Amino acid sequence: MENIEKRIEQLEFQIKLVNNGSDFCHFIVEQDVTKEQLDLLLKMVERYRTLICDNKSVNSCEFEDEVYKIIPQKNGDYHFCISFTKLLALDNRYVEVYKTFYNGK
Repeated sequence: MENIEKRIEQLEFQIKLVNNGSDFCHFIVEQDVTKEQLDLLLKMVERYRTLICDNKSVNSCEFEDEVYKIIPQKNGDYHFCISFTKLLALDNRYVEVYKTFYNGK
Protein backbone atom coordinates (compact mmCIF):
# COMPACT_ATOMS: atom_id res chain seq x y z
CA MET A 1 0.00 0.00 0.00
CA GLU A 2 2.85 2.36 0.85
CA ASN A 3 4.37 1.80 -2.59
CA ILE A 4 1.11 2.73 -4.30
CA GLU A 5 0.85 5.94 -2.25
CA LYS A 6 4.42 6.90 -3.14
CA ARG A 7 3.75 6.27 -6.82
CA ILE A 8 0.57 8.36 -6.71
CA GLU A 9 2.50 11.19 -5.03
CA GLN A 10 5.19 10.97 -7.72
CA LEU A 11 2.59 11.05 -10.51
CA GLU A 12 0.85 14.06 -8.95
CA PHE A 13 4.24 15.80 -8.69
CA GLN A 14 5.02 15.04 -12.33
CA ILE A 15 1.60 16.30 -13.48
CA LYS A 16 2.23 19.61 -11.70
CA LEU A 17 5.62 19.88 -13.40
CA VAL A 18 4.20 19.12 -16.85
CA ASN A 19 1.45 21.69 -16.32
CA ASN A 20 4.13 24.26 -15.46
CA GLY A 21 5.38 23.89 -19.01
CA SER A 22 9.00 24.98 -18.56
CA ASP A 23 11.81 23.06 -20.19
CA PHE A 24 13.32 22.53 -16.74
CA CYS A 25 10.12 20.94 -15.44
CA HIS A 26 9.83 18.68 -18.48
CA PHE A 27 13.46 17.63 -18.02
CA ILE A 28 12.79 16.69 -14.38
CA VAL A 29 9.83 14.56 -15.44
CA GLU A 30 11.76 12.90 -18.29
CA GLN A 31 14.62 12.06 -15.93
CA ASP A 32 12.17 10.58 -13.37
CA VAL A 33 13.49 12.76 -10.54
CA THR A 34 11.36 12.51 -7.42
CA LYS A 35 10.05 15.50 -5.48
CA GLU A 36 12.37 14.64 -2.60
CA GLN A 37 15.37 14.46 -4.93
CA LEU A 38 14.47 17.76 -6.57
CA ASP A 39 14.09 19.46 -3.19
CA LEU A 40 17.53 18.20 -2.14
CA LEU A 41 19.08 19.24 -5.47
CA LEU A 42 17.68 22.75 -5.22
CA LYS A 43 18.93 23.13 -1.64
CA MET A 44 22.36 21.94 -2.78
CA VAL A 45 22.40 24.34 -5.75
CA GLU A 46 21.40 27.19 -3.45
CA ARG A 47 24.29 26.30 -1.13
CA TYR A 48 26.70 26.33 -4.05
CA ARG A 49 25.35 29.67 -5.26
CA THR A 50 26.00 31.12 -1.81
CA LEU A 51 29.56 29.74 -1.84
CA ILE A 52 30.16 31.17 -5.31
CA CYS A 53 28.76 34.57 -4.38
CA ASP A 54 30.97 34.57 -1.26
CA ASN A 55 34.01 33.82 -3.47
CA LYS A 56 34.61 30.47 -1.79
CA SER A 57 36.46 27.71 -3.59
CA VAL A 58 34.17 25.27 -5.43
CA ASN A 59 34.68 22.75 -8.21
CA SER A 60 32.46 20.86 -10.59
CA CYS A 61 33.68 17.41 -9.48
CA GLU A 62 32.46 17.96 -5.93
CA PHE A 63 29.22 19.43 -7.23
CA GLU A 64 28.60 16.45 -9.52
CA ASP A 65 29.47 13.97 -6.75
CA GLU A 66 26.81 15.56 -4.57
CA VAL A 67 24.29 15.32 -7.41
CA TYR A 68 25.08 11.61 -7.79
CA LYS A 69 24.57 11.04 -4.05
CA ILE A 70 21.13 12.61 -4.29
CA ILE A 71 20.22 10.82 -7.54
CA PRO A 72 22.20 7.56 -7.56
CA GLN A 73 20.65 6.42 -10.85
CA LYS A 74 22.51 9.33 -12.53
CA ASN A 75 25.90 8.34 -11.11
CA GLY A 76 28.60 9.38 -13.56
CA ASP A 77 26.17 11.12 -15.90
CA TYR A 78 27.73 14.57 -16.03
CA HIS A 79 25.43 15.43 -18.93
CA PHE A 80 22.58 15.33 -16.43
CA CYS A 81 24.43 17.86 -14.25
CA ILE A 82 25.11 20.14 -17.20
CA SER A 83 21.51 19.97 -18.44
CA PHE A 84 20.09 20.44 -14.94
CA THR A 85 22.09 23.59 -14.28
CA LYS A 86 21.68 24.93 -17.83
CA LEU A 87 17.90 24.60 -17.74
CA LEU A 88 17.81 26.32 -14.36
CA ALA A 89 19.96 29.13 -15.78
CA LEU A 90 17.65 29.46 -18.80
CA ASP A 91 14.84 30.01 -16.28
CA ASN A 92 17.09 32.71 -14.78
CA ARG A 93 17.72 30.61 -11.67
CA TYR A 94 21.16 29.83 -10.25
CA VAL A 95 22.89 31.31 -13.29
CA GLU A 96 26.08 31.72 -11.22
CA VAL A 97 26.29 27.97 -10.66
CA TYR A 98 25.96 27.15 -14.34
CA LYS A 99 28.49 29.79 -15.39
CA THR A 100 30.98 28.76 -12.71
CA PHE A 101 30.92 25.03 -13.36
CA TYR A 102 30.18 24.81 -17.04
CA ASN A 103 31.39 28.19 -18.28
CA GLY A 104 27.92 29.03 -19.51
CA LYS A 105 28.27 26.61 -22.44
